Amino acid sequence: MLFPDQLASLQSKRVDAVSPVEPFVSQARGAGARVLLSYFAGFQPKVTVGTYFAMKPYIADNGDVIDRFVRAMNRSLTYAQTHPDHARQVVLSYTKMPPKVAEKMKLSYWSSNLNVPSIERTAQAAKQFGFVKTAPNVEDLIWHQPG
Repeated sequence: MLFPDQLASLQSKRVDAVSPVEPFVSQARGAGARVLLSYFAGFQPKVTVGTYFAMKPYIADNGDVIDRFVRAMNRSLTYAQTHPDHARQVVLSYTKMPPKVAEKMKLSYWSSNLNVPSIERTAQAAKQFGFVKTAPNVEDLIWHQPG
């Protein structure tokens, strides 16, 4: 079920529970829904939710591109974390969310530092809940920028 459709399905009692992400969590709360479980923040504080991947040969052949990408991403993450009002405005630019909902939505924690313990916990949970047969070695997945 698409995130925008979940609240209506809950309100019409077609489902007993939904699993939205922000801004739909805040929208559901505003409509009186009760949070039973929070995937990200409830799983681990400051959890690393998203990362970027590249193949080793590409990294080796395009170090300048990788360096520029990492710098740009880190600047954007720092900016979003230190300018929450602007981050909320950006969300409004690509959603149909009412501004009042954006004002109240819980923003992600953005950091240029990977929370390695949270990534390891996610890998273990993926194994525990049957998404993978073997938890990956997290250190094998993380590229450490030289210097």
